[in-house]
Amino acid sequence: LMTKKYDLPVISLVTDPANLFDHNIGIYIPGANYNDNDPLWSGNYFQKGLLWERPIYIEYFDDSGFSRFSQDAGIRIHGGKTRGLAQKTLRLYAREEYGKKYFNYNLLPNTENNNYKRFLLRTTFGGWGHDGGLDNSIIKDEIAHSIASEVGVNTQDFNPAIVFINGEYWGIHGIRDYID
Repeated sequence: LMTKKYDLPVISLVTDPANLFDHNIGIYIPGANYNDNDPLWSGNYFQKGLLWERPIYIEYFDDSGFSRFSQDAGIRIHGGKTRGLAQKTLRLYAREEYGKKYFNYNLLPNTENNNYKRFLLRTTFGGWGHDGGLDNSIIKDEIAHSIASEVGVNTQDFNPAIVFINGEYWGIHGIRDYID
């Protein structure tokens, strides 16, 4: 039991800092793959595939502060242009190589799924008006999916969570199912 401090679930991610911030192998920084001629679409965070997956340890605490699962897993950066922003979408993988084939917990409130092979911790940064516009809503995508679900269109469920990386507050992310 974690002392209840928050009204949202908490996800704690722990990894060797080099996995995220090393110039050559860090997936969260511009690093060795940054190109001055293409600053918006280059950097280590734009690298994809298994070679750019890093090991992490994840622990999930529900909104009552109870630990619901903890395990070794893999992490990658996910998304498009938001890869270059300060807060990034993270894709988490359960694999036998890490110890467990699934994340065994119902992460999303409107599903009955208790076994996730992978899921997203989606950044809210994409809605912060970085394009120079006045739209600073961080929940517009979630609202659009909620509205669309009422008319029978395939949508992604959403569950906000507070994320810590190596004990440091990393912001609120949306837990989302990874649809491939």
